[in-house]
Amino acid sequence: HSLNIAAGIFVDGVSATRTKYPFYNFYDTIVDFVAGQTLVLPASIPVKYFEGQHYTWYEDFEGTGETFISNSPTPTGYAQLEPELSNAFEGTRSAKFTLFIDEPKFDGQMLDGYPIVTQNSTFLELNYKTEQPFSVGMRVSTGVSTKTVYVATVNTSAAWNKIYIDLSKVVNENQSADLFRVYIYAELSSGRSQSIVYLDNFKLIHN
Repeated sequence: HSLNIAAGIFVDGVSATRTKYPFYNFYDTIVDFVAGQTLVLPASIPVKYFEGQHYTWYEDFEGTGETFISNSPTPTGYAQLEPELSNAFEGTRSAKFTLFIDEPKFDGQMLDGYPIVTQNSTFLELNYKTEQPFSVGMRVSTGVSTKTVYVATVNTSAAWNKIYIDLSKVVNENQSADLFRVYIYAELSSGRSQSIVYLDNFKLIHN
């Protein structure tokens, strides 16, 4: 028999929204099903992107001239994005921002926007570790106006984690937009004096 297994994800990190990821290829294998016997699959099944799939935007913070930056031009009240060397997810660098009482907010976004025209799927992949929740969404520019569209909240995680954020609705409802920019926003949670958020491997992908 031909057995096809699709890789599943939690959309926006919500376990109740488990679904097949549209950019991962199937794991295909040939097996013999025998009545009364249990078929044991490999403990680890390799999953790859569909051939020819590419990212519209990729930022791993390993080089100079990062493409995700702090949006606030001045530091007053806003934390700034910094390189993270000692606690990088992979490679030698990640990024982080630290919220304090005196700098309780963070606002960061893609340096350059991208036009996206699709009626299918658009996702943001992101590795993170965070001491408090933060928000992710898109800033949609049409002509001289820009609107901010919230999409999901990323919850606290003491260990590095990966999340898949579905941006399809934002893109498909704004087909006349000139540019889309991913943004992250955070405010220091009530009762905390400090929160650190680590970020790595932004991937904006669509089909």
